[in-house]
Amino acid sequence: MKINGALNDIDKLEEESKKHFVEQNELDLNLATKYYEKDQLEKSRQKFSEIFDRTKNRKDCAHEHLSSLAGMLTFYSPDKQEQTEQILKLSIYGHGLARETKNERFAFYFRGLFLETEYYIILDQFMKNKMFQQIVKAREGNSLMDQTADGLLKLMDFSYYNNLVEISKQYAQNLDNSFKNNEYIIALDLTSRLVYLNLYTYASLVSENTKEKFDSILKNISIINDSCISLAKALNCFGRLCENLKYKAIISYYIGDDKYKDILGSLSTLAAEKQLNYYIRRSEELLETFKDMGPFSENLKIEPTKTNFDETPDEEIDKFHRDLARMAGIDLEKDDKIAGIIKIGIKDRNPERILRNCSHLEIAIGSYGIYGMLLCLPSCGTKLLFCKHANGCLEGLDLDMLYSTLRMNSCVKCNYCNPMPEDWKWTIRWQQDRDENRSEEFRRFLEARNNI
Repeated sequence: MKINGALNDIDKLEEESKKHFVEQNELDLNLATKYYEKDQLEKSRQKFSEIFDRTKNRKDCAHEHLSSLAGMLTFYSPDKQEQTEQILKLSIYGHGLARETKNERFAFYFRGLFLETEYYIILDQFMKNKMFQQIVKAREGNSLMDQTADGLLKLMDFSYYNNLVEISKQYAQNLDNSFKNNEYIIALDLTSRLVYLNLYTYASLVSENTKEKFDSILKNISIINDSCISLAKALNCFGRLCENLKYKAIISYYIGDDKYKDILGSLSTLAAEKQLNYYIRRSEELLETFKDMGPFSENLKIEPTKTNFDETPDEEIDKFHRDLARMAGIDLEKDDKIAGIIKIGIKDRNPERILRNCSHLEIAIGSYGIYGMLLCLPSCGTKLLFCKHANGCLEGLDLDMLYSTLRMNSCVKCNYCNPMPEDWKWTIRWQQDRDENRSEEFRRFLEARNNI
């Protein structure tokens, strides 16, 4: 009897412990939300993270765990490239757990977040592809290389566009399902995200020449946003109402309507009434930003700064050429001659590692062949490495092998070695200037070679 009584007491204690554990999580979730509303963002983030860690692998707290994950993800922005990988990872995890625990609300939410992030990733690739198209078009002349690369870039555009359309269809289906299942708060959140996604796309793509065409799309976005405002009011979701008032102000600014000032005033008043400090600050920041920028339409009249290829990271340029190879049906993972030539071309596109060793070193492209033409990458072909203090000129595919031979035969015993300054960087512009001002010895060599 004593043993049975003790066991009964333990059962009661366990029940009480679980009850208090759940209550503590619910209390902390409310606290984290309040911190966010009061603009104490770091406290909010930490609290959501604490709940997430202590409820992980607790099936009896799956809802609180998913809620904390959703809270954590409010501190990530899918339009920021450096955060997309983590958002995808967390949203996949959340969607899987929601499906496993039959929590449709969070299944819709994390599915939408995943698709939204995928859209931003592809849109970013699309915009970079546009940038490289401008670089190709900016070339002098109309060579076969330029035509071929331009054709492949347009083919990539078509591929990106198809992917964006497919993601949009899946997002719309997920949104429709959330409405059909009466998950109105989640549906409101997903629709609001759709509004911002379209605003982001509009700001990324619109120009002075296309503004009139895009303005009709902007008006449709405005109708959807007004529907979100009505739904937010009906559901008493004041945080979401503030968010959609913010979007309404942005839309008015893009259209050129000064009413955005009144809208931001209403946003600030509502935020103060509901003690949503975050949106008070956000309304003030937007008002100041719009004031500094001036009318949106006037900004479009300013010719965009031409892309400076020299400031583009090597990783982006290399990815561009790899993407071109993929679109041309070339598998760079294969261990074959074609893949090898292209990988050397990508490696030798920036010869800084070689030229840094001595200011007397000079390079030139011999012939770039079909792959250089196809990928807009002349360094796929043969390179010439020259030094007026060495014995002759070396020619071959691999610049590192050429320099290794030159160094062994001439550089180790050369008295004229003059390394580049520590802060020197190779750029396309530097190379173009160098090509126009080659040493007399190299110029004569090239003239003689070309006349053979």
